[in-house]
Amino acid sequence: MENLNVRDLLRIIRSGNNLIYVVTDKERSTEAVIVEAAADIKGAGSPFVWTCTEGVIREGNPCKETVEPLAAINFAMSQPGPAIFLFKDLSAFWGTNPFIIRKLKEFAAHSQSNTLIILGAEEAVPEQLQEDLVILYQGLPRIGEIREHLAVLRDHIPSLAQACAENPELEERLAVASQGLYLSDIERSNDTDKDQLGGMENLKLWLERREKVFGLDNISSGAMMPKGVLVMGISGCGKSLFVKVIAAQWRLPLIRLDMAILYGGSFGTPESSLRKAFRIAEAIAPCVLWIDEIEAGISSQGFKAEGGSASRVLGSFLTWMQEKKSPVFVAATANAIEMLPAEVLRKGRFDEIFYVGLPDEKAREEIYRIHMKKQNIDISGIDLSLMVSSPKRLSGAEIEQVVKSAVFEALAEKRPVVEQDFLVAFSRTVPLSVTMAEQIKSIEAWAYQRAVPASGKYH
Repeated sequence: MENLNVRDLLRIIRSGNNLIYVVTDKERSTEAVIVEAAADIKGAGSPFVWTCTEGVIREGNPCKETVEPLAAINFAMSQPGPAIFLFKDLSAFWGTNPFIIRKLKEFAAHSQSNTLIILGAEEAVPEQLQEDLVILYQGLPRIGEIREHLAVLRDHIPSLAQACAENPELEERLAVASQGLYLSDIERSNDTDKDQLGGMENLKLWLERREKVFGLDNISSGAMMPKGVLVMGISGCGKSLFVKVIAAQWRLPLIRLDMAILYGGSFGTPESSLRKAFRIAEAIAPCVLWIDEIEAGISSQGFKAEGGSASRVLGSFLTWMQEKKSPVFVAATANAIEMLPAEVLRKGRFDEIFYVGLPDEKAREEIYRIHMKKQNIDISGIDLSLMVSSPKRLSGAEIEQVVKSAVFEALAEKRPVVEQDFLVAFSRTVPLSVTMAEQIKSIEAWAYQRAVPASGKYH
């Protein structure tokens, strides 16, 4: 199974394959690739496009009596070639209709110069068609295509042109960081950096040591990349932020895999969804694969509840972690690491396991200053000592909310923010350290000798 791109699609068509199935959830991007390929086939012209609501349409002109799937396939077989036919909704009909399956087999056997391309979101195809179909996956743009797109953007966006002129390396760095994005989404970026992490000295030291040993340029290019890191701890204390900092610091694309959604069924079975995620990560590599709340998809309790499916997901994950060749750095986060099977936690799966707990006094002050700076607050006249030294320990997310609440009160009264605004917001906050005291003690006890603390002395 290959990825869909213009060059490989043309190669497959010219090799005589006339029935193609593309697994995609990006219909417009896929259609753009097919239109570009059709333009490169002499005499093909624009593709004929079939949908279950409008039938066959070409360049805005509908073809009569082609709404029914069988009629549309008959129409495709009757047209002189070469021609490209794009069927967008056919996969929703073929599973329950033997006439459609037979008609597609006849098309594959008898249509010499026409090509029929079917789009679908699921990997599964009717067993009877497997010998006739070439299966492709929606391909991400290659690095060369990204460079060309950035050149076009540079010519049309003065600020980008100026930035590239001031920094000759910027355009290439943007191209590398944009891998994994479709061209229409290429302007999106990650602006998180290490300065936004309050405390977490050990995590910062871990990043710096890897950069010194392997070299930042080597890591960014994927030539020498660490295996991965598992970050566990209390919600709202910066686990996700640290993962974003890794990607930004190492100048790598960041992909987020939500393990809870994996079992939702929206993208197929859990096993096929996981394989799809791994294929995307390898296609984008070098990159950071962020597995968010890993215990939601791989847990000891999950084996009892899900049975075979959970076991297969764990097996696929462990096999891929052990055998992956592409430079994919795996950054997994977990709120309840004690739920993970021992196979995931054993030495060699990850380079390190970190525990992110509630910030200490010094870290809390750093976090206050970070969020006040984001809100353009002059902190010279604000004494943070009362909030920072209070036995009421706030998480990073709770501190952020205190700052936002103080700013809101000041804006509502149309005046500058003052110290009293923060004290009032602080006094109204009931932190996790109170509402989840028992759970936090349990997490800390588990992590005491099993994980490296994110803050404090590295031991």
